[in-house]
Amino acid sequence: MSEQISPPRSVDEAIVAEHAGDERAASPSTWQGLNLLGFALMTVRDALETGS
Repeated sequence: MSEQISPPRSVDEAIVAEHAGDERAASPSTWQGLNLLGFALMTVRDALETGS
């Protein structure tokens, strides 16, 4: 079975995908704006990884 790559479903997904390889994406101090969604996603990811 071949692995399919699905296209972005929204403009936001396209932007995230475009910048995923950018080293600045890993450092919240370089993010522009409040980035509430980014911080929420990081919190959820950490909780899932630790099982809490």
